[in-house]
Amino acid sequence: MISVNGNHTSNTRRYTFANDSQSGCCGYSTSAWGIFLKLFAVDDKIIPEVHVTIESMTGIERPEKLKHFDRADKKFTDVVLKVGEEKQAKQSVVNLEEVSSDDFQVFLELVYMEDTLTDSNIEDVLKLVEKYEAKNPGRLCEQFLIMDSKHSLKTKMHIAEQYQFQKLKTHCLSNMKSRADFRAVMGTDSSAWDAPLMRVILEKLFQLNQ
Repeated sequence: MISVNGNHTSNTRRYTFANDSQSGCCGYSTSAWGIFLKLFAVDDKIIPEVHVTIESMTGIERPEKLKHFDRADKKFTDVVLKVGEEKQAKQSVVNLEEVSSDDFQVFLELVYMEDTLTDSNIEDVLKLVEKYEAKNPGRLCEQFLIMDSKHSLKTKMHIAEQYQFQKLKTHCLSNMKSRADFRAVMGTDSSAWDAPLMRVILEKLFQLNQ
């Protein structure tokens, strides 16, 4: 975390979350937290940038498949798409390298217009959308991010930049309504954004401060 006057700090913690987990795993004592607020609060708000690595998960079941592509009628099937250890249909085999079978399942469901997108799978599905140049699924992904996703504005803006989702970019800009919103989106590294977008963000921030 970096403050507007140059103060900076970072903290690394390992934590196991369970059904009976208690809050307070950020690693600061009450006295240290008071100093932290004094150094980093702007307009009585603190916006941390957090990077999380999930090492393992248990007790979380896979979502039920909405369509079963491995049960196709042989009369209408010319080729097998093999993803990992799973096959879609039962004829000549084409291996799809470096593709998760779970992600590909969701991707195919999306092609068939199933309501399959979640905040957990959207970024992995977008990699397949880009890989296979699937425009209609891409539009559905953008629509999900605008209408249903609970991802932060920063995450949505990064996705909009990476995949050139202009409607999503406009949506993000229209929802940046306070200095705290701008700080949350811009983060501590302005080089993460390309120059045209950064110019638009700074112009909007300037208008807000007038």
